[in-house]
Amino acid sequence: MSVLIFLRPHSATTAALLLARAVPDSSFVLARGSGIPRTLSGRLFAPRKPLELTGLDLAYVVAGDTIAAVPVDEMVGQSLEVVFHEMFHVFQANAFVTSSAVSEIFDDPVVLTDSFRKLAETERMILATALAAPRLPEMKHRARQYLAVRRARIATVTAHVRALERQLERLEGTAHLVGYQLAFATTRGRVSAATDSVLHDLRRSLDTYPAGLNAQWPLMRWRLYGTGAAMGLLLDRLQTDWRGDVQRGAVLDELLAIAIAFNDSSAAQLAIQAIAEFHPPLLRH
Repeated sequence: MSVLIFLRPHSATTAALLLARAVPDSSFVLARGSGIPRTLSGRLFAPRKPLELTGLDLAYVVAGDTIAAVPVDEMVGQSLEVVFHEMFHVFQANAFVTSSAVSEIFDDPVVLTDSFRKLAETERMILATALAAPRLPEMKHRARQYLAVRRARIATVTAHVRALERQLERLEGTAHLVGYQLAFATTRGRVSAATDSVLHDLRRSLDTYPAGLNAQWPLMRWRLYGTGAAMGLLLDRLQTDWRGDVQRGAVLDELLAIAIAFNDSSAAQLAIQAIAEFHPPLLRH
């Protein structure tokens, strides 16, 4: 897989760079400069002639590969994350088992209620605690708390909203995780730093943004990017073959429930205990 990263021409030194596993064709030359990360040395190539590209173009093809292109600024790592995220969507389109696609519209008014939003934020707090847990027993306990509160929340919405959340976690959440992991592997030579980025996503409060459908739709999507990525990291820690399962059509919360032996019969009481610990005012609703 090749990835084309190009820069908007804002200075005399701006150039389009090609990141590839193999040396590209003769229309590109090896890029040199003090600003190239050590782990990218020898793997960044610039075109001999300027590329006439702008914006994000997922249809650009180099040597038969579909390429994701994105403007790159001084935040190289963030730009790489976007590129790898989009490239993973290309992989998903070709390799993931596709079931009936769910309309990406949160059409249930419950998602606009204060209690629903606060429960969703509480879930993210619990999930972050699970992800940061230093020991496996604590991580499993927190993951069970997360699933219990999640079950309590999604019981209040339509089947369509439940399916949509799972769809976004399966597609966008995994792409979010892969984007982080490949960006850090490329710039730092390791993927473990992706956990810190996902934790940052989960701990970032989204409950202070304006209310209303126009605001809540992108916020709900953003929550699911983080929760999907986090569940993937938890499944990694549990050493499950979740990637293959997701590719074949499984959803992340069900895989996590199996991996930690989640007990549905005790979920309601566990949810109450978790809410009392993380957000007691919700118990008064």
